[in-house]
Amino acid sequence: METSPHDPGPATAALSALAAGDLGPFAALLKAWRLVEDPRLVEAAARRVRGRDGALVSAQTLARLAVAGARWREAEACFEPKLTPDDALDARAAVAWSAWFHEDYYSPEPYDYALSHLIPRVQTVFQGVLSAAELPPKVRRDALIELGEGAFATLLTAKADESLPAWLDIATRALERGPGGPLRCLSLVLSPQERASAGLCFASRRLWAPTLAAIWPELSPRERGARLSAWLREEPEALPRITHLHLLGRLIERAAAAGPEALGDTELRAICRQNVARARARLRATLAERRPAVLQALLGLDALHARTHDAAGRYAYAWVNRELTFGLSMGHGPRVTPRCDAPEPLPESALDADPTMSIDAAKGWVLLVIFRGRFGHLWRWVYDGTTGDRDSVWGALLKAELPPSLQEPGLHRPRLRQTLRSELPELLWELEPTLSAWAQQDVSEPRRVKARVLTLLQTAVPTAPRWPARGYAESVRHVLEVRRQMRRWSRHLAPLSPSP
Repeated sequence: METSPHDPGPATAALSALAAGDLGPFAALLKAWRLVEDPRLVEAAARRVRGRDGALVSAQTLARLAVAGARWREAEACFEPKLTPDDALDARAAVAWSAWFHEDYYSPEPYDYALSHLIPRVQTVFQGVLSAAELPPKVRRDALIELGEGAFATLLTAKADESLPAWLDIATRALERGPGGPLRCLSLVLSPQERASAGLCFASRRLWAPTLAAIWPELSPRERGARLSAWLREEPEALPRITHLHLLGRLIERAAAAGPEALGDTELRAICRQNVARARARLRATLAERRPAVLQALLGLDALHARTHDAAGRYAYAWVNRELTFGLSMGHGPRVTPRCDAPEPLPESALDADPTMSIDAAKGWVLLVIFRGRFGHLWRWVYDGTTGDRDSVWGALLKAELPPSLQEPGLHRPRLRQTLRSELPELLWELEPTLSAWAQQDVSEPRRVKARVLTLLQTAVPTAPRWPARGYAESVRHVLEVRRQMRRWSRHLAPLSPSP
């Protein structure tokens, strides 16, 4: 019988047993999470359910985590192969992929396949998402016209410096569907050395630090990165299990910040999808560096046409949502999956320290940007390098109002941009409880609004040096707009469809 998030009884018993040193009921309760397949990860999960003060999570939180595992396994099942082979179309797809990997885009067969199948699939997804976004008809029409006019060049011949070319991105996504989900499927195609490199990449991520610390609490960060790298090199099946531990930890952090009620189905799936999507992107980018291996794996798949059609649709979802983020500029081409830079080993001098000061400074500054009504400027600057205008408020935010710990020489702030390129989506999720409470303030009582919003901001970032003296009623309207934008950008994270 499945545990109900409203029935904390089994969770209470599991926590009592855990406090007494018995992990059995705890592991049984979390049986839907793949981490239970490895005793080391069960022990790590037991460490994750303890706060910094050593106290265990509440029974209500643990009950919700148990259900979350089952819900997430249901979502992962969307990637199980349920595709129908078609001998004729599969043969055409194989010819097309063989040609595209050799930069032969205009021979009759691959050209016709692209025009008949690849491009129409992308256009259909664009049209559906733009319609769901409730944009003005002219805006949708202009975007679709621009897409149609440049689709072939963008998808097949456009060069990309910072991201994977569209056709190669689609190719790696076609490898994601199979038993065990996308992480397992990609891990099996990667070479041992590529998996080891991916392990170093994960270990260098701020958000993975608590996960690795739970597995190897006695080791330094550098040693943890080396252990993870070696583990993934030797065991292709390890990453999905370790990732389930990471997801469990992210949900625990969410519950600690916003309460167990923050772990509803929509919330948990969005958090899980976001974190898994990043892991998948790193694996795809790593694999894309070895193109012959991608082509060999593609040509060994069954239902190649159906897989290509499916991958093109998921790629289009990611692309169109990125375009919505930038106001449908359609001017820079799809930069969906960043290329993977070879990770550097952690330095010998790396300390087992929590980088909260720098992250708190970034959180405080992002909240200040939102307060000033310049979140759109921030997003464009982070991902595009420019805001497209000479807004004086944004200029002040980037200069005079930037915290000392985020200052750097020059006007372009490359270190800050690089940090926010990887951290901004996660920072927004971490700040979402604050943004939600902020947006619910009653602006008809300006004095109370200031006191309440100031308390929210000071609680969210206790280390921030100061907050504005006025503008609190206007800030509520600004944060309402930010939350509308965030909901629109997260539209592709619908619970019942595979994430892009």
